[in-house]
Amino acid sequence: MYLLFLHPVMAKFFLSTFMLLLVSVVCHAAANDVSDEFYRLRNIDNKTLLDKGYKCIEEAKYDSSMIYYSMVVNRYYDNSYAKKDLPDIIKAMQNLGIIYMTFSYDYKKSYEYLLEAKELAERTKSYEKLPNIYNCIANILQLSKDDANSNDASEVIAMLRKSFNMSLKLKDTQTLALAMDNLVMLSFNKSQNSSNISNEIKLFRKACAGMNKGEIRQAFLMCSAYEAYKQNNFQKAVAILEQSIKTVGDNPLAYRGILSSQGLITKIYVETKQYDKAIASINTALGIARKNNSLDFITTLYRDLSDVYKEMGNTELANKWELEYLRSNEKLQGEGQLASVKNVKFMRELNKANEQVKELSEKRRLQNIVFCCVLVVMAVIGGLLYRIYRANRKIRSNNRHLYRNYVEMLDKEERARERRKIDERRIAELEEKLHDMENVAVAVAADTDAKDAVQKTKYQNSRMTGDDAKELYAAVLGVMENSAEIYKLGFNVDRLSELVHSRTRYVSQAINQEYGANFNSLLNEYRIKEACRRLAGNPDYANMTIEGIAESVGFKSRTNFGALFKSITGLSPSAYQKISRMELSYTE
Repeated sequence: MYLLFLHPVMAKFFLSTFMLLLVSVVCHAAANDVSDEFYRLRNIDNKTLLDKGYKCIEEAKYDSSMIYYSMVVNRYYDNSYAKKDLPDIIKAMQNLGIIYMTFSYDYKKSYEYLLEAKELAERTKSYEKLPNIYNCIANILQLSKDDANSNDASEVIAMLRKSFNMSLKLKDTQTLALAMDNLVMLSFNKSQNSSNISNEIKLFRKACAGMNKGEIRQAFLMCSAYEAYKQNNFQKAVAILEQSIKTVGDNPLAYRGILSSQGLITKIYVETKQYDKAIASINTALGIARKNNSLDFITTLYRDLSDVYKEMGNTELANKWELEYLRSNEKLQGEGQLASVKNVKFMRELNKANEQVKELSEKRRLQNIVFCCVLVVMAVIGGLLYRIYRANRKIRSNNRHLYRNYVEMLDKEERARERRKIDERRIAELEEKLHDMENVAVAVAADTDAKDAVQKTKYQNSRMTGDDAKELYAAVLGVMENSAEIYKLGFNVDRLSELVHSRTRYVSQAINQEYGANFNSLLNEYRIKEACRRLAGNPDYANMTIEGIAESVGFKSRTNFGALFKSITGLSPSAYQKISRMELSYTE
């Protein structure tokens, strides 16, 4: 609303700035409308990404889970993380290692991620993360040993003992139970001299006394099965192992624990030469492995079938399952290689997407800077405009007040003029005194002739009485109020003296004595008053410019007219004219 009272240049500047702000807002909105999935993921916090990754594992969407975990890990590689993010980054590295190991069979990539998680946890002293990482590294080492047909599990057991001891120190009973469970699995092999885990079992039972749920209960059962096995009480060991299978928790990797326990049952049947039960146990495990598409376990179980049939002396079936094992192992190796190739492609695409996201983020950052700068500029301009508006409003209020006061004064003078006209009519009634007044005039003329010799003296030497001065000043006012000649260029005191039939000297004296200022001041006042009337909507002067009106009342210079106008009225001619028109519009 108050743009109407601004200078046109300022109004244009304000509108231009407003358009710039509008464009900035549109660009800012467009930047936020990026539909790219990676850009959306980049703005999700780490914990949410970890939760989404785990949910994808539960739904067997392993590629999607890798994307979520990779987004977290890439924040570490891009150095775009805070110190508080390190535990989540370590967790994401570990989970990627588990996915590559368990579902992609890319053991090399799995080992790389697990080692990196281990080194980062050790370097940042995130000790609470290490037991679980050690346990995962032991698993990948065991898989590599199985793949190489090695019976040396000392390195794996050493890593599991590191996991066990640190879990014990940190009182992490869940990881302690997992480490204990894995130690028991490996120690079932009587040929392993380094697998005496009686001390670990004792420490585990002491640390987890009174706890009998989930992984801890399963670990207790595995310890009991191990002890029965070492005492050659195989039937009891099998019964406990079958009981432990029923206690396996409900999670995406639970089937692997079941298959491991089933494998120990098979081992006991083979050692006790109960081959039919061993084959039945393997077939049970195969059903579980096939249901979960666990190619690594399927491959191992084919080899176990071949070994059992060899023990039985059934060469035909042994060769059959040996061939199945070789085919499955080749497929497993191919899956691992394919996973490596897919991983290279996936990482290239992920890195490319990250670069695109970085570019988008930089553009968005610049847009945010521009947006904020425009907002600041708009705020400053808005503040200035508001101050200007307040100042203009105050000036307009003062101007209207001055205008109304001056108009009121002009109205009073107009009424006074009317009263003087009435008084002049009364003078006619005193015409009988004209003769006496003529005598007085003759006397005054005689006195004037006597004074002509001393023209250098002014008003102090004049013999004009106060009444004479008032009478002469009244005649002067009569000319000023009724004669249009005063608005002509060149009108001066000499011409005024002629009009009042007096001498210039007396006229000047009367003006100075009664008005309190000189002739020019009196003339300018009457001219300005008339200019006010003409500016205030007089239809005869409606089409005239201010300069034209100034000339019509006797001013040669508009500058001089403007200065005199403001000194007398307190307003500029243009402001006076504008307020006058507004007042007229209100009254209409």
